[in-house]
Amino acid sequence: MTETVVLTGIDHNPIWPDPALASEQRLGDERTASYVIVFQTEDGVERYTTSSLELFQQAEIGSIWTLEINQIGGVVSITR
Repeated sequence: MTETVVLTGIDHNPIWPDPALASEQRLGDERTASYVIVFQTEDGVERYTTSSLELFQQAEIGSIWTLEINQIGGVVSITR
């Protein structure tokens, strides 16, 4: 049986979960991460999800970004 460990936070200091494992458990080889960047725009709040830690860390509070929005209103890309 496979279990997934999820760790969430609201800052710029992501860390990997450190689960307490039972004696018969082990950590898997695959780790994935996703980061959500929240933008305040003239039209309200927009969210962009990325797997890039580097991009996430560039999105500092107060920084200005250009958002590409698709026809249904979702953010598809961001540039600084």
